[in-house]
Amino acid sequence: MVGQDSHHLSPGTKLNDRYLVLENHILLDRYPANPPEMPREISILLEAYLKLSHFIPHLPKVYSAVTLEGEEQILLEESAIYPYVIPVMAGSQTETQSGRLMPTLQSQWAIATPFRLLNWVYQIANLWDPLHRFNATETLFCMDCIRVDSGMVRLLELRFNPKNKENYTLPLLLQYLIHYNDQSEAKADLTVMRRLRDMYERLIHEPEEDHSYLLCEWLDQEMIHHSAGSLEVTIVTQTDQGPNRSRNEDSCYPTPTQRQRQMHSMDVEKPLLVVCDGIGGHEGGNIASNLAIETVTKVLHHRIPKVSGYQSQIDTATIIEDAIRVSNDAISNRNDQEGRSDRQRMGTTIVLARVEGQRIQIAHVGDSRAYRITARGCYQLTVDDDIASREVRLGYTLYREALQHNGSGALTQALGMVSSSLLHPTVRTSFVDEDCIYLLCSDGLSDFDRIEEFWAKELIPVLYGQVKLSDACQNLIELANAHNGHDNVTVGLLHCKVKTENLTNVSARSTLLPLWSAKPKGAVAQTMQSSGPTQIPQEQRRGKTRVKTKLLQTPRSKASRGKWIFLFSLLAGIAVVTGLIALLLNPNRVLKGDDPLVDSSTNPNAGNPLLSGGLKVNQLVKVLPPIAPAPVNTPNAQSPVPSPEAPASLDLLPNPGLPSKGEMDIRVGEIKPGSVLRVVDRQMVSIGGNTSVPWVKLQVCSTAAIGDTKQLKPGIEGWHSETTLLSQIAPTSVPLSPSANNACPVLNSSPNPVTSPATSPVASPATKSGG
Repeated sequence: MVGQDSHHLSPGTKLNDRYLVLENHILLDRYPANPPEMPREISILLEAYLKLSHFIPHLPKVYSAVTLEGEEQILLEESAIYPYVIPVMAGSQTETQSGRLMPTLQSQWAIATPFRLLNWVYQIANLWDPLHRFNATETLFCMDCIRVDSGMVRLLELRFNPKNKENYTLPLLLQYLIHYNDQSEAKADLTVMRRLRDMYERLIHEPEEDHSYLLCEWLDQEMIHHSAGSLEVTIVTQTDQGPNRSRNEDSCYPTPTQRQRQMHSMDVEKPLLVVCDGIGGHEGGNIASNLAIETVTKVLHHRIPKVSGYQSQIDTATIIEDAIRVSNDAISNRNDQEGRSDRQRMGTTIVLARVEGQRIQIAHVGDSRAYRITARGCYQLTVDDDIASREVRLGYTLYREALQHNGSGALTQALGMVSSSLLHPTVRTSFVDEDCIYLLCSDGLSDFDRIEEFWAKELIPVLYGQVKLSDACQNLIELANAHNGHDNVTVGLLHCKVKTENLTNVSARSTLLPLWSAKPKGAVAQTMQSSGPTQIPQEQRRGKTRVKTKLLQTPRSKASRGKWIFLFSLLAGIAVVTGLIALLLNPNRVLKGDDPLVDSSTNPNAGNPLLSGGLKVNQLVKVLPPIAPAPVNTPNAQSPVPSPEAPASLDLLPNPGLPSKGEMDIRVGEIKPGSVLRVVDRQMVSIGGNTSVPWVKLQVCSTAAIGDTKQLKPGIEGWHSETTLLSQIAPTSVPLSPSANNACPVLNSSPNPVTSPATSPVASPATKSGG
């Protein structure tokens, strides 16, 4: 319950002789079979809930509105509360979470996998624009309002921005989310937190109207790259004409004759599930539904690139929307050719789910629905395109009241009935980070809340391996015929099994990914497909064209693979023996990294012993400029150029690890390339669990340019992560110039051969010390 006086109600209190207060904000309707009370007028607060009702399952729905001490109290359903069901556990009874509030985002932040962290922020970023339109962005700054059900973000209620406060911004929200990590003793993944900070620093320099779009694009890229090959998908479909229909106007893909399809989410033919319901009472509904599936699958097969990664997924939503419109035109043209008009025109609804990597896209037109089922709840993902839902989205009335009106179930749009310019398909993107089932069905099953009634009994056992997916699909068909029976019924089940080890190893890879510039709005990725085995998709991003190539290799026989494995093992053994001999003959040369095959003039990190040995206290190092190696496929490569992926300077922080709350933007200062530093201290910083990362305390010895007021003065100390530091420094023993106001003593000896003047490699000629 939401309202100014709702928190005063103690458990056991009865409201309006109908609602029993279980605990703070949670009430139980004792007479759910009776229609709930409807408000006499729609208040501004209630209107916001109604107009945002299609953002399910993240936002709760309005159940009723009552008056308490003269103030309106809004009763919400499908809020961040676990439903009242008892899960069927495998082999043992476990305490259920039914009727309890879901945990807050803050309480789960530090223990979440890196992929889940990114997924949460992605969902929150997608909610920014709709909440901003209703001046309700304070909801996302309220720690108690943002709840999570594993990988799904659920809002407990809406909070509206006070008039006396400054406008909230999306960069401020991202900065605020980073603080979640600082409010817990156990820290979240360090690399992800640095990545979010990079996004924040880039976002503040972009136009405000592009903030939500850009942040979602960046997060989209991160998750796609981190999730390749992590999902196994099984698809089962079944359709039946029902006991009271003379023919079946429903269609589905894949067809039931294919029975069960087990696929990998990164297969060339990506997992696709489609359900269509020919409009009842219209002639040729079965023709329309079959034509829609035939057209959609053909368009998606030809237009979506047959490669993996971000390039292949960036415009999938646009392609899916176009495929639905092409299907609409195909049915409309068929109607026109056969001279059909008014109710003689054939049409169909459509709902589809397409999976690639951990990404799943749900699209629909009409009242065929999609649901997501986990071991804890069932969530409706689509909103029917009918009169009742339209009345709610316009803010006219509550959904339960709209259903009582005549013609409330009439469709407002379907394929084949209007021009594509008037058609508005809904396409939503989400990411899967836990085992779940996506249920797509026609209204022969979803009518009268049959899914809400039977999902726990029929589908939770599938998640625990107690029932086969095909058996559950057949059971749902039989339940629909027994309890509804008024229409054809089609059910499609898409079972996702996540390989969790792939999602927990994100941090090792994310440091290698550039924070790409997102494509401009409306830009469409171009795909160049050659006749050979190589396919090269291209993406245009703000004046730059980024090309990726994927070689499609032909499968080899087991005997051929065994031969190559033996040959590779033999060559590896020869290389190891050769290296040992070289070490015995000339150990100094090997220790110094003086490799004649490496050109240190073009690669300052070549032969850098720091990359393998780490840093030692009292070691002198020089900061290098960011260098990108010449392209491998360019025979006559030019000199390296600064890489846009690496920072132009180093930041020193006042303490090891990420800053504490209130210190996010506090830094000691920045160090420019060419500066010389001394390692003062080294500490291991915990990032959660048993994982720790090294941080080093650095003292400025000399600066790159004398008189640069933006640089730190010699003698200043600060901390930096050793992991990110190693690729930007080189050991040095170059004497420090007195004119550089040297604050570090020249080391006469060192137990570490890397820093000893007699054995240290000469500093890279890419930079020169100050003075």
